[in-house]
Amino acid sequence: MIFGYPLLSVVIWLPIVFGGLVLATGNDRNAGMARWLALLGALLGLLVALPLYTGFDRMTSAMQFVELNPGSASSTSTTTSAWTAFRCCSSCSIVFSP
Repeated sequence: MIFGYPLLSVVIWLPIVFGGLVLATGNDRNAGMARWLALLGALLGLLVALPLYTGFDRMTSAMQFVELNPGSASSTSTTTSAWTAFRCCSSCSIVFSP
């Protein structure tokens, strides 16, 4: 995790949540609110994805940006929905956790 947040899960779920909010605004009654929600969701999605983009190492073929499963006995078992740790790449020993 970077900054104590599971970025992979947030990058996946943030657009889904804001898309649901945009759909919940209704028809053309609240078109302005739907546009502002869509813009806010897009900007937040970009801000959350920027650390992933800047931290990507093109020189390695190893897995990067892994969220570890908290119930797993080994550190090689991974999932994208866990909330425990963020490892910048599989070859380094740096693990960001809260």
